[in-house]
Amino acid sequence: MIAEIEVSNLQEVNTEPMASENNKKGVLNMEIGKIASREEFSAWVPFGEEGTAVEIRFISREELIKLRKKATKVGFVRNQKTEEYDAVEAGKLLGKAAVVNWKGFTVDGEPHPCTPDNVELMMERWAEFASFVDDTCTDLIRLQEADREAERKN
Repeated sequence: MIAEIEVSNLQEVNTEPMASENNKKGVLNMEIGKIASREEFSAWVPFGEEGTAVEIRFISREELIKLRKKATKVGFVRNQKTEEYDAVEAGKLLGKAAVVNWKGFTVDGEPHPCTPDNVELMMERWAEFASFVDDTCTDLIRLQEADREAERKN
């Protein structure tokens, strides 16, 4: 499916088909205001059991590339430049950039606070959580759908 994107006067993503000639051809209009304005955007996204959610900040492609570069170690072997990508470090950096807050995580029945160290630990030790953060933080449509769902509930 092809997305027709207009950049003027954008406020929020709207993936609902608009009444236009383009929709007869299977084209959707999509609002991308937060991307166009470079405004930070985050949303609470359900994770796992009922009541557990993670506030995820949208990570742009540009920011993702910068994080990956930070996780790449440069060295020299026999006067040749070498680069070694550290996937674990990249995951930790991405988690700390994307995870704003969480609710519903407990340790021995007590709330587990969302701190940079705890985010790093979760990204390093829990593959399902790391995959969720990886997949969600770059998915603007999923984040905006979660934001709209939260607004409907309030």
